[in-house]
Amino acid sequence: MSTPLTFDEFEQPSFNEWLETAEKELKGASLDQVLNWQLEEGISPDAYPEKVPLLELSRKEGNQWAIIEKITCDNKKQANKDALEALNAGATGLHFNVSFTSIEELDNILKDILFEHITCFIEVASLQEANVLKKWLESSEYSPEKLDGALLYNPLGKAASKGKVPTDYTNTLLEIAGLFSAYPTFRCLCADESIYHNAGANLTESTAFVLAEATEYLQLQVESGIDVDTASANIQLSATLSSYHLPEIARLRCLRHLWAKIVESYKPKHECSKYAYVYATNSERELALPDRHNNLLRASSQAMSAIIGGVDALHLHAFDQPSENSPFGKRIARNIQLLLEHEAFLNRETDPASGSRYIENLTVLFCKNVWDLFCEIQDVGGYTKALERNYIQWKINHSAKILEQEINEGKRKIIGVNSYPNAKETDLPKIAVSPKITEDFEAIQPVSFYAQVIKPVTA
Repeated sequence: MSTPLTFDEFEQPSFNEWLETAEKELKGASLDQVLNWQLEEGISPDAYPEKVPLLELSRKEGNQWAIIEKITCDNKKQANKDALEALNAGATGLHFNVSFTSIEELDNILKDILFEHITCFIEVASLQEANVLKKWLESSEYSPEKLDGALLYNPLGKAASKGKVPTDYTNTLLEIAGLFSAYPTFRCLCADESIYHNAGANLTESTAFVLAEATEYLQLQVESGIDVDTASANIQLSATLSSYHLPEIARLRCLRHLWAKIVESYKPKHECSKYAYVYATNSERELALPDRHNNLLRASSQAMSAIIGGVDALHLHAFDQPSENSPFGKRIARNIQLLLEHEAFLNRETDPASGSRYIENLTVLFCKNVWDLFCEIQDVGGYTKALERNYIQWKINHSAKILEQEINEGKRKIIGVNSYPNAKETDLPKIAVSPKITEDFEAIQPVSFYAQVIKPVTA
């Protein structure tokens, strides 16, 4: 019988001894100089922190996620065809951004799709569309308990992008929440981070803003008499992933931890009410038009960050979305996720990043910075007040200018854009820039720093 390995014969070195040995290996260079870096303002993670608190995260069993295909075709029958083809090619969920006004139109869009076996997200912009969807579900006799996904109703996000908060959105929000109260796992409200990220917000800001938006949805429901367990179950968080691989893992863990902390302050009866349901997409801001095949590599890194960070559903944009959004691009986007599930087995471990000193430490740093900014927004009067006073817009504009300057000066290297461009690539299509919108307040609009080859200039 073999003797089990214990490693008791090896002396456990102290942290200072390890540090001294490491710096000898680096030939006298400081470990800080070699391994530590400033991610963004206030976040400079230690490469090898001495002591790290382990955060308790609300977590699901295993790490399974839904592979989502986004359907945007205006032709209802073609949208249905695209959806069925995606499901037959490996997608396990759908995201419909297709307008409809009647049950007949919904029949054309959703024909032959077995809702009880997939995750489904449906964007609605009004109470009328929500009522049509509810009537269609009732007529289809689907079991409410078996429907999974969300009604992507996001009035505050729409207000942020339009520069005006609708006067009646609170009543509409509560009516929609009531419409779908019998569907426990089909969430009806969405707080969407992509609006802030694609406009140039940094990681801390986009996380704090989406938490502030979701908290306003939670507070409005609770104030109307809806219990916190139901109110939190109505909310879905949408996250947007940049190419910062390890920081994004930590940031998603931070998002889940802080949402649990927010819900806990309302004293829910059930522990599961603190769980954050997160639907993630990769960054549209970082989809480069030049040398577009590099977007495949970015998407792979972003997908791994999302999955290891514990998202519930994930959509990857086609690598050629800025110019074509081709069937081939969509197929490869699906296959990235299928490979990570069936060949890398990332679906088998619960919270696979747990225990990593670097990621745990980075998670704590994000939690501190995000929470400080979240509290600033609450001090202003909450999300809507911060939006109306242009506080959120000011923060985003400041970060976007820093990002643009770093790209233009070559401090942030974007392969194919400002570093190692493809000299044979010419005549890139032009990306239309939306005019600045200001109604009641400044609208939050996307930036396009990756749309052309940039020759870096020194400051």
